[in-house]
Amino acid sequence: MDERRPSSVVGGRYIARTDLTKTELSYIKDLLDDFGCTTDTPELVLNTISKRYEALDRIVDVLPYPTDTATWLGYAKGIHNFLFSGLMTFAVTFRSATDRGGGRVYFGGQHNRERKHKFEGISTHRINADLVEAFDCLVKAANPAQDAIYFYWRWSFIHPFYDANGRIARILIMLFLFHHGKEINWITLDRSHSKFMKKLNDCHKVAHEKKILNELLVYLYNFWLPHISSYDPIGNY
Repeated sequence: MDERRPSSVVGGRYIARTDLTKTELSYIKDLLDDFGCTTDTPELVLNTISKRYEALDRIVDVLPYPTDTATWLGYAKGIHNFLFSGLMTFAVTFRSATDRGGGRVYFGGQHNRERKHKFEGISTHRINADLVEAFDCLVKAANPAQDAIYFYWRWSFIHPFYDANGRIARILIMLFLFHHGKEINWITLDRSHSKFMKKLNDCHKVAHEKKILNELLVYLYNFWLPHISSYDPIGNY
């Protein structure tokens, strides 16, 4: 589960949060109970992750650019390791069927009248192959803005890690768009976060109905597109 949005932003990017919710603290506490390798409190763990994310965010535009799916996969795991090293034993690894709970993870918010999440991450045995397909669209890059939102949706649906899926996806997308002379304004997108998440979740609901999914992905892309612009590296310093 990772639908958190940092409360403060600088230049379209994030800084570490202090307004942690009960839901966030409860979830990270559960992860610490199952995978923790630190004596830090949930509050300290979440703030450490946020500060590490901020550090990555500030250097993403100078990172070497991946040119194949294997390197993209390595980047994803490397970012995860950087965020969770010394905090959780699952740092750098995808969810696994041998984990407690069989590697299941849930996301998408809760149903209004039910105490359960809307979606479950794909089966653990499919994670690697599905990620290769998702990263392949970044390697081919026919239409960067469109490829970026498709990847974001596919990554979210796969949900390869127990936590920080959203943050890792954003780092990878920024790296991808910068390379293609574009950037995304997360500030303006986050102002419409609930609408964006609804469109994203609508795609999740029909993930196995290709025709309907493609139609909904168009709507998602059209919602996403106004937040994409040309990237000016000089203007960011």
